[in-house]
Amino acid sequence: LTFGWGEPCDFWPAEIQKEDGLCRSFTLMHRGEALCRLTIHVPGEHNILNAVPAAAMAWLLGVAPEAIAVHLAQFTGAGRRFEVLGKVRGVTIVDDYAHHPAELAATLRAAKELGFRQVWAVFQPFTFSRTYLLLEEFAAALSIADQVVLSPIMGSREKNQWGIRSEDLGAKLPGCVCLPGFPEMADYVMENAQEGDLVLTLGCGDVYKCARMMLLK
Repeated sequence: LTFGWGEPCDFWPAEIQKEDGLCRSFTLMHRGEALCRLTIHVPGEHNILNAVPAAAMAWLLGVAPEAIAVHLAQFTGAGRRFEVLGKVRGVTIVDDYAHHPAELAATLRAAKELGFRQVWAVFQPFTFSRTYLLLEEFAAALSIADQVVLSPIMGSREKNQWGIRSEDLGAKLPGCVCLPGFPEMADYVMENAQEGDLVLTLGCGDVYKCARMMLLK
């Protein structure tokens, strides 16, 4: 069985509509037949494509379409996956685990669709080797954001045999700011972000600590 964006897949989403806030709705299709209308409360096309096989599997296991719709609408996301932490002076703080260029691009594109004044990417690069090898890809993904703030690279198990620094990535992003630690990053973002902005902390390390610092500003 297959799923995707349309025929000839077995399951696909049709009549996709953007609702208020993070909501999206669509009709789940199965071989030309509409099964049910579904609503999800997590943003981005990638999450629509996640919802299609989840709903399809439930239906194949005998769950009624009406029940699928009710329960899918109650799902508001997993921890560190576009996790809305709160709002400070009109600035929305969200944390996400995205750390690979493809994940970053998907998350930032989803954020840009939500109607915020500006989208801030507060990113902690993970491992020297990945940052070095995917430098251009990281730059392309982060360029989707309106503002970028970078922490030092989290080396984890690695030694920096490549001589790579966050500043090398920042040099490819006009207006990017590289700061030495989370306190400085939190201060900078909250001093410069404006009402109606979305701030996304991004990375698989401990950058979520920076998000929590921002909530206290």
